[in-house]
Amino acid sequence: MNLYAYCMNDPINWTDALGLDPCGTDCQSERERVEALRKVVADLEGQVGQALQDYLAADTAYSTAQKASEAASAAVAKAHRRAIRTQREGRRELTDACRDPISVIGIPGIVDDLPDRVKDYCDRLYEARRDLQDARVAHRAAKNAERAALKALEGAQKGLEFVQVTLGLARDDLGRAEDALAACRAQKNAE
Repeated sequence: MNLYAYCMNDPINWTDALGLDPCGTDCQSERERVEALRKVVADLEGQVGQALQDYLAADTAYSTAQKASEAASAAVAKAHRRAIRTQREGRRELTDACRDPISVIGIPGIVDDLPDRVKDYCDRLYEARRDLQDARVAHRAAKNAERAALKALEGAQKGLEFVQVTLGLARDDLGRAEDALAACRAQKNAE
């Protein structure tokens, strides 16, 4: 971004805060300066509008990323609870089956389905842990997206502030240029 756009890249020659610059005979340089600064101010006002739109878009993206991160965090917590519950239930079932196969299985002395129950428990536990791992990966991705959105939001905010400051400087310089033009015209009329 051009820091000196408000003075047409010539802050030394286009600055006359006290209005002491001698006027030409027809105030042509003052008129040209005022017209040029009006164009710069109009351009900067458009840039402020664009910077504001960029900021609002970044803010919306950040809010969306925050919600996605919160949802992913909740999914991790839910998957974690499911894995713990599956582990506890499976252990309880296996412990009961090993202690008293008659009451669990219902057929006296037959424990033939115990390997199947162990396999079923292992499958459920594996699935719950895989879901937990997937939820953690999704949560990490959501957190990274949230961080990136926050950086974009901070950048958009800085860009907006910069354009607003530059616009303020350009408006100040335009006011001084208009005052100098008015003084030049008044001097010309007095002659």
